[in-house]
Amino acid sequence: MVDIRPLSLPLESLQFLQGSILELPFEDGSVSSISSLCVVEHIGLGRYGDFLDSKGTEKAIAQLNRVLAPKGDLYISVPIDDEDRIYFNAHRSFREAYVFEQFDQLTIMEKRYVFGNRFICDPLPGFGIGCYHLRKL
Repeated sequence: MVDIRPLSLPLESLQFLQGSILELPFEDGSVSSISSLCVVEHIGLGRYGDFLDSKGTEKAIAQLNRVLAPKGDLYISVPIDDEDRIYFNAHRSFREAYVFEQFDQLTIMEKRYVFGNRFICDPLPGFGIGCYHLRKL
C-alpha cells in the first residue's frame, strides 16, 4: 500500500510505503496488480494537503500506467457523469470516454457501476461511480 499519509494502524499482512501517487516508488512496468479505488479524482485539488494542479488526475493516471507491468491488472474506480466536472475541493467526475482515453494502452476487461445504492452492469445518466478492471497487454 502506498499513501501520502502515514499508516497509523499496523497490519502484519500489509506492507506500507509512504509516498505520492504523483511519484510512485516503483520501477517502470514492475507492478502486476494495482488497485486505485476513488483516488485519482482527488489529486491536485488541495483537499488532502496536496498542491493545486489542474492536471493532477492525469499525472496520477500516468504514474499508474507507468508502473503497471505488461499483462498487469488495474482495478480502478472513479466518479463518472454526463460531462467532466470539478467539485472543488472535493473531487472531479469524468465522462466515461475521458477515463478510457487516459488508459488507451490498456484493455477493458470488465465494467460495473454504482448509481445510488445499486451495483449494476450498465451506466445510468448522471452521477455515479465507474468500477473498471483494465489490463495492459
